[in-house]
Amino acid sequence: MTISTHHKRPCPCGSKNDYNQCCGRYIEADELPQYPEQLMRSRYTAYASNNAEYLKKTWHRRTRPAQLQLDTEINWLSLEIIDTQNDQTDDNVAWVKFTAKFKHGACLQSLHELSHFLRENDQWFYVDGKIFQQALMKKISRNSSCPCGSGKKFKHCCLN
Repeated sequence: MTISTHHKRPCPCGSKNDYNQCCGRYIEADELPQYPEQLMRSRYTAYASNNAEYLKKTWHRRTRPAQLQLDTEINWLSLEIIDTQNDQTDDNVAWVKFTAKFKHGACLQSLHELSHFLRENDQWFYVDGKIFQQALMKKISRNSSCPCGSGKKFKHCCLN
């Protein structure tokens, strides 16, 4: 599969890189992420684009759900990587701590998780995560700054 060469667009993962040079190379071109943070970012992008196939493909077989039904009413707004850690005794085990903001209905919510990753045969997989907080933040006003960080008003950015 090749990466689409459509117009340049920023990657949803918040890296400020072009999608094709960032998560698109993993999701569309079957390149393997070399680091757990790259896999975390590409999985966030897959959630943002409702790509259940990629999520299942990158989920460890031990914990992968048989069915994965994504909520299409969720609008993922931003991802912040807080920390990445490798296991000190095993290079094939790592964790990524992140916060993801999303809109569900007219409310802004936040998911704070420590995700566990495992490398097998040179490929990283998501295993599971410990959720620290999934808080309802607030209803977003149309004239508020957009929580995705674009600098635009919510009504001109992620409201739709």
